[in-house]
Amino acid sequence: MFVTNKRVTLPKTVILSGCQVEVVNSFKLLGVTIDNKLQFTDYVSLVCKSINTKLYSIKRLFYLATSVKIQFFKSFILPYFDYCCSLFIYFPKVMLQKLSNLYYMCLFKLFKFNFDTDVIQANDFLMRYGLFSYQHRLFVRFSTFSHRMYTCEDAPAELNQQIKSNVASLVQEVDSSMALSLRSRQVARSGCSNLKYGELTYGKFFSKIINRCILFTNLFMDQNSFYNFLIDNLNSLFSNFINYFLKFDLLIKNFQYLLDYEKEKRDNKTKQ
Repeated sequence: MFVTNKRVTLPKTVILSGCQVEVVNSFKLLGVTIDNKLQFTDYVSLVCKSINTKLYSIKRLFYLATSVKIQFFKSFILPYFDYCCSLFIYFPKVMLQKLSNLYYMCLFKLFKFNFDTDVIQANDFLMRYGLFSYQHRLFVRFSTFSHRMYTCEDAPAELNQQIKSNVASLVQEVDSSMALSLRSRQVARSGCSNLKYGELTYGKFFSKIINRCILFTNLFMDQNSFYNFLIDNLNSLFSNFINYFLKFDLLIKNFQYLLDYEKEKRDNKTKQ
């Protein structure tokens, strides 16, 4: 498979080590469909289809208690949103928004949870039920993944060294920037990442998560302490995350129109 956004005519086959190999536009690797433009459209469509199937099955159990339905949601639907989420750093924002919309659709269909545009208020509400907003959930998953890759002895050595090297470089950049700022009496500029392709590598993205959002010094906690640190400081850390990575500043889909439609149907039945 040739990965390119250019409009070029690609060969149908190539010769590798004397063998003729078919050229494809997409293929599935460990359950993730990767296309040659890295748009992940097919993969997101398959995920949405699978989630909708599960959602319909659970929705039929409308008579169950909310706590039971939440457990069903966590067991049978959330894994689809979480699987290989470290790859989400490569997803276009439109695909992330599509998954976000479906996430809030599930919450609405199952529990009638409906939110305005304030993602922090939505997350504070959902945490009462042991859930996160979609945006907060991504941040928590990215952060815990970064922590494991940096501290776990069983982490792949190449990835571990890559992220440690990039974190060290970022620390030096910050130190140099602060020194320059003090000499010139100017505030160092801390502009947001525009997430160009050069910044979308594993090492750079997760190094910046560590350096800009969860802070390097907090990496040396054990996993439970680190997770508790995230939860205790979630809103402030999340604000740093979306300010620096604008791509993940997603909208919350509101389903008031569905509530109005359902109310209108009930009113019509009552009149009849």
